[in-house]
Amino acid sequence: MSTPRRWRPARPDDIGQALELAPARVAAMIALMAGCGLRCCEVAALRWDDVDLASGEARVIGKGSKERPVWLSVEVVRRLALLDTVTPGPVFLNLHGRPASAAVVSQTVNSLFRALGLGARAHRLRHWHATDALARSGNLAKVRDMLGHASAATTEGYAALVPGEAAALQRATKLPAA
Repeated sequence: MSTPRRWRPARPDDIGQALELAPARVAAMIALMAGCGLRCCEVAALRWDDVDLASGEARVIGKGSKERPVWLSVEVVRRLALLDTVTPGPVFLNLHGRPASAAVVSQTVNSLFRALGLGARAHRLRHWHATDALARSGNLAKVRDMLGHASAATTEGYAALVPGEAAALQRATKLPAA
């Protein structure tokens, strides 16, 4: 069975290798995308005022300027803490010291993957996060909320990527007794 064209999660090995070899700034971008399911535009818009490393919480501005809470894993907090957390303002700056754009975030992450000869791409990190969260929780509504999807239909596409879900469900079906 082939993976739906729209959703192509990054391979876990690619993510691990990139995190191991990336400079701190790029590793933090990757950690936010794979660890929290952030889009490039959300990584670019992230400000230190919206991040609380002590509590492991962040406020993310998503599509349509919608806010949502994001909970940071210990690993994501560790990656962010390696950056300059003292300077207020945007978490990620471009080469000119201005806030990084979504395009800069995407190009930065994709350039690293290409340089390492890996097939992953920036947005595929979000797909990996969604697929992993759905496989672990089995809860489409929770994953929808984590990703900030307006519609559950968008999130449902990830269900096709979770191996064995339909088979396990069908095999567990018990026929009624007479």
